[in-house]
Amino acid sequence: MALQKVNTSALEDGSIVTANFNDDSITSAKIENGAITNAKINASANISLSKTSIGADLHSISSFTPTSITAASGGSITITGTNFVIMPKVQFLNTSTGARITPNSITFTSSTTLTATFPAGQSTGSYKIIVENPNGITITSSSSITSS
Repeated sequence: MALQKVNTSALEDGSIVTANFNDDSITSAKIENGAITNAKINASANISLSKTSIGADLHSISSFTPTSITAASGGSITITGTNFVIMPKVQFLNTSTGARITPNSITFTSSTTLTATFPAGQSTGSYKIIVENPNGITITSSSSITSS
């Protein structure tokens, strides 16, 4: 079966709302990166993830200060990054046990700065920072805070 070309100029945003293809004429190599959004794709289609788009600006953690705190007293951690959205969820992940610690407070300063209070009385060890924007996308810091 040959693939029929679809004219999308009549659609407001130039997209195809629903399309079904009955053969293997569409391959990952024929699809532009980021071209597929909000689509149901059968796992057997073998379409590369680079062809899909979440439709949101991904956020990142570039640094945080301080990089060490006292376990007995806790402290305020300033998190610097990009594309934070009011009000993100922040957690501290104990890299040894996998325990997730919720901050006593979180302050959204801007899309590039957050402050979270590491609670006093936590176990000593290394903790990564997890930031989840309201859209559900979660990132984890590559470096850790040392609690001693």
